[in-house]
Amino acid sequence: MEQGIRIRTILRLCFIIALLMPQILFAQSCLPEGITFRTQSQIDSFPINYPNCTEIEGYVTIIPKSEIVSLQNLNAITSIGGQLMIGGCNSLSTLSGLNNLQNIGGSLTIVSNYNLMNLTALNNLRSIGFTLTIFNNDRIKTLFGLDSLDSETIGNLDISYNDSLSWCAIESVCQYISNPNGSLFIRNSIGCDSVEVVEKYCQHTMITEQRSDPQLTIYPNPFTTFTTIEYELNEISNIQFTIYNVIGEMVYETVDRIMPQGKHSFTWTADRLPMGLYYAVLRSEEGVSVVKMIKQ
Repeated sequence: MEQGIRIRTILRLCFIIALLMPQILFAQSCLPEGITFRTQSQIDSFPINYPNCTEIEGYVTIIPKSEIVSLQNLNAITSIGGQLMIGGCNSLSTLSGLNNLQNIGGSLTIVSNYNLMNLTALNNLRSIGFTLTIFNNDRIKTLFGLDSLDSETIGNLDISYNDSLSWCAIESVCQYISNPNGSLFIRNSIGCDSVEVVEKYCQHTMITEQRSDPQLTIYPNPFTTFTTIEYELNEISNIQFTIYNVIGEMVYETVDRIMPQGKHSFTWTADRLPMGLYYAVLRSEEGVSVVKMIKQ
């Protein structure tokens, strides 16, 4: 009898351990003293040298002494306890590999990466611990990717001397400008050349994204020249579809029409429109859906 009770107890413990094991194996903190990446081989071997490392306790510095072309093998990292600095990576065109990064405990510094095209890989970043610095990156044209960053976690904001950067009026920056927590400096290309200019554009970005019936899907998003717009109707309905730019000007409109129940899609070509933020608005008898679109 007692032996049977012991066996059942052991089985229960084994079951509990089995439930906890994935968390133990796949979500581990590591590197309390931080890490510096100087070569592509260091980045490529990161999953091998630090298996299951998702939460780096210390800093992360990426400053190459030889060519670094990809951060893809850092895609398991979800948080960094200290500062993240990416500087002088002149062969890096995107930050793909940091797509799962959600929290940075220190500053975020992106400086002098002359061929870096965009920051969209940071679209899951929610918080930082101090200063946001985007400095001297010649080819970045927008700050899309930092939209979801909580402005209250930004201590200071320095976005300057990025020669092609012409669009800074994203939600996190607009909110910080309206209620700064520290110093604020913006000086880039026309459109993002001063705090006053960005603040002006922020005042025009008040369209709120909303989803209801009918369901509206845009892919790819972000896009370059064209994208597919898909929506689904639960019943036959009269629909109107319009697209607005960031200052509220209508750039596309379909004729009101009656559409049958089911899924519908079409391709929208925007090759003659400038890069930036657009809003797709679908109105029907079922409701209104608004989705943000980003042209790069």
